[in-house]
Amino acid sequence: MEQPILLLAHRYEVYLNGLIYGLESENYEIGKVVRSGIDALHYVIEKRPTLAILDTELPVLSAFDIIKTATEKGVKTKFVLIFPDAQQEYLVVSRSLNAAGTVLVSDSFDAISRCIDNVIKGITCFSSGFSNNSMMSIDTTLSYIDLLSETERQILFFIGKEKNSVQMAEMLGTSKRTVEKHRSNIIAKLKLDKKTNSLVHWVYKNRKLVSTLHDGATY
Repeated sequence: MEQPILLLAHRYEVYLNGLIYGLESENYEIGKVVRSGIDALHYVIEKRPTLAILDTELPVLSAFDIIKTATEKGVKTKFVLIFPDAQQEYLVVSRSLNAAGTVLVSDSFDAISRCIDNVIKGITCFSSGFSNNSMMSIDTTLSYIDLLSETERQILFFIGKEKNSVQMAEMLGTSKRTVEKHRSNIIAKLKLDKKTNSLVHWVYKNRKLVSTLHDGATY
């Protein structure tokens, strides 16, 4: 097996330095170290490293955008995401994009190293900072998302862009009544309360996930 090549991308130099020191002490080959999302994407597209370890809050271009673009271009690089904390929304999005691993910035280096080692071996890894209940809830959310049609996903995106039903109808080339029917179907599929603002609240709670449901769409 060839020596895996790693890309490290994080906004904070202090964190990067600690990660570099730990990985080099374990004889990992670090191909590139960057601090912005656009630099990370360029390296992934051009060099196609074995593994990219990305801060989810990279400036310029997010880790989620990097994964989506790389996947669309057929890049086989595996991705491990570093979360600032155990927000469920981060994990929902990473799983929807098939990220190979997730760790928390507060995780020990040993935990991060084990995750990297597992991912290189083809084993998906999630930080122990996420409870089993959280994982089950996320799997349920993603199963609901899978039920949505492309038009329904577009409507979720438009809601996130604060478009009303009349504006959505114009953009989709359909009627307001049809848009309202789609919204009702989305509420049923996501198993939300049939309240006026339940869908809007869901979209704003899951903005990062919604942004991945529509081609080329980012917030």
